[in-house]
Amino acid sequence: MKINNKKIIVSTLALAVGAALAGSISGSVAWYQYSTRAAALVAGTSAGTSRNLQISKDNGTSWGQYVSFDAVNFRPSSIVAADLDSGETTITAAKDHPVYQYANLPTIGTGTGEIANKQTVDAVEYYAYQEYTFVFKCEDTKNNSKAQVAKDVYLSKLEIVNTGTNDITAAVRISIDGANGFLVSKAGGETATAGQLDINDNDANDTNYWDTQDAASRVTDGDAEYITYTSGAAKYTTVAQNSTDLIPNTTNAYSFSGGAPLTTTKVSGASDAITIRVWLEGWQQLEGSALWDTKYQAQNFEIRMQFQCEADVD
Repeated sequence: MKINNKKIIVSTLALAVGAALAGSISGSVAWYQYSTRAAALVAGTSAGTSRNLQISKDNGTSWGQYVSFDAVNFRPSSIVAADLDSGETTITAAKDHPVYQYANLPTIGTGTGEIANKQTVDAVEYYAYQEYTFVFKCEDTKNNSKAQVAKDVYLSKLEIVNTGTNDITAAVRISIDGANGFLVSKAGGETATAGQLDINDNDANDTNYWDTQDAASRVTDGDAEYITYTSGAAKYTTVAQNSTDLIPNTTNAYSFSGGAPLTTTKVSGASDAITIRVWLEGWQQLEGSALWDTKYQAQNFEIRMQFQCEADVD
């Protein structure tokens, strides 16, 4: 048998080449690793707090973010107030219109000789003062779970606004009785609650002389004395409607500065009540006199209040 050497040689070379290719694939890499991308996954669930401050004028029977009251007729009256050591001012008595030659203004109350707060003339009711009571609650909703929280409640706005033809708002007074107490007027300052008056409108300050003519000569001669009418104290002091003692700086919703809380909401039920008393201070001078012109009758005003608690994320 004849052997073909050429074929044997070719076959051997082919095997050698195949082996060399196999070795280069398994033994080295042509490029170094060079990756410029990475990936990450962040998973989460939405969370947060919804806060709702609510007010009630019927001791918590119904709640909302706004309450209003029907208008009433106020007749001029006055108060006796005492300054406490804490700096608050407390009303100790309410007084009605002075009567000619009676130095002491009659007391408003239900006792013997006292004047009722509500008077009715020609089927029209007139009040010396009115009281309004508010309570609050604050609800947070977290992850669909609602619960009341305890938060201090402040006045963030108080405005005494004239809505009539002749402006009587200087005489409007507001007593705020809560965790902190205030007497408030539009401009603030002292109100004198004693002085001489011309009650019978004869162009002379009233005297105690019998003929009701109130002649100055009777006083000069020593036959009479001028009457000093009094509510029972010389004066009381009010803060202005925009006083920082009453209304905090609320430009930062998460942190108030100044002011004083009026009540605090509770984790269940209603807050302690805030009582607002409103009256027209008869001793307030209008056009330089504590005896008002009749043009100030039947004049309208409004008291606008806004309450607020601090925001937070707890």
